[in-house]
Amino acid sequence: MRVCAVFGVLLLAASTCFAHSNANGFGYFALEWPADVTYVADGEDGDWAWYDPNFIVTPDEMGEVVQQVIPDKSDIDVSIRTAWTQAPDNRIYGFVRVTDDSLHAAETDPENGWFEDDLEIITDGDHSGGPYRDPNQVNAQQWTMHVQVPGGYSTPYGNGTTWLRKDADPAKQWATAYIEADVSLSPPGATHGSTNVTLGYEFAMPLWVNLENDEASTERVVLQPGMTVGLTYQLNEADTTPAEGAARTHQLVTGDVNGAHRDQDFASDFTLLTVDEYTRGSDAGTAVEGSTWGKLRLLSPSNISPFYFVAGEERCDYLYSPAFAFCRTFGTRFAMSPYLGALVLLVLVGCGRYFPGPIEPAPENNQEAYASVEDDGTIIAVFNRLEISLRPMADEELNRQFADYSKAGANSKNPYTFGNWKPLGDTYTPPKYTVFSVQVKNYEYPKVHLDP
Repeated sequence: MRVCAVFGVLLLAASTCFAHSNANGFGYFALEWPADVTYVADGEDGDWAWYDPNFIVTPDEMGEVVQQVIPDKSDIDVSIRTAWTQAPDNRIYGFVRVTDDSLHAAETDPENGWFEDDLEIITDGDHSGGPYRDPNQVNAQQWTMHVQVPGGYSTPYGNGTTWLRKDADPAKQWATAYIEADVSLSPPGATHGSTNVTLGYEFAMPLWVNLENDEASTERVVLQPGMTVGLTYQLNEADTTPAEGAARTHQLVTGDVNGAHRDQDFASDFTLLTVDEYTRGSDAGTAVEGSTWGKLRLLSPSNISPFYFVAGEERCDYLYSPAFAFCRTFGTRFAMSPYLGALVLLVLVGCGRYFPGPIEPAPENNQEAYASVEDDGTIIAVFNRLEISLRPMADEELNRQFADYSKAGANSKNPYTFGNWKPLGDTYTPPKYTVFSVQVKNYEYPKVHLDP
């Protein structure tokens, strides 16, 4: 049994790794739908329990293009899951859960749903980019999903929820009929004007190379492992209706800047992963009992309030022995000047090759009062105008981020993983480091002190 660790820090500048524009800096991922799970278009997430939480998109990975500020979660919160299937089904799937402090959905014209609480899905199936308004909706398409309420609009498609807009040729609506979708609304009886509601937008749809006015002239995109498609989520939030003198107060987007509604060079990218490239959510309960991480503690509020990360202890299986090793994470302190959205990878380097169990956040009721736990396992602590988030990064994610350095077996040069190398005679790749992503948004203090 050996206990030791080396602490390292790497600052990564945000960059766009694909042809389009991504709010998280490098793109998103769609997980292959498992063959043993049946999709049900009901706006509920019961058929999404398999989804790996590491790939759930939350507001901290999105942009805001109306006010340039992510709204407080007490106003609106969102989590996005995206999946896909190979032929013969050959579709993109999505489930978007939204919690909203008030519902505004009284619009009677499907062209104007974006004034209210509404979801837009913009697709560029062949990832070709460029403008798509002239000709309109050919190179890419903008779809809208809207909850049905008494007095609001209903469409002939997606259980009344789905529509191809903006100003699309009615002849192109044949494609909307291929979208299998629904929007759920709770609590029961909720309607326009209700408070504290939850919506579930769920859809399955094909993608097209160019959408023509007739199906016979339209080529369908054949989805394949590893390919990247243009897919942008735009969630519209309204706190008042147009009739009340205002409209759409926020729009949360996966694209980096405003523009995907007219030009796919501003769209976000989703890369298609196969079933062996993620961990099913139903398998997430295998963490070693008592393993915790990321409890945030505010030690001494002052003019320069230090925040501390306590990574905790984790039990690990030793590589070549049935014995257990205990791996305690610790490191030297470092000071960080104020900056917005910087990505810090905290690399905790083990002395030997050991197998930590899956790292999970402590339950939210064990966190400090100002800390919350997101669907993807991120812990976010907010104190005044300082926000710090912490999320573990799996080897699979790091291999994708450094794909060119992770495919050469024993010669893989990924600095954070062993790439696709496997020890002689084994069928698995041991972990190299434990890596966390830390994001700091500081509008409050002249300096922030983090002690891992």
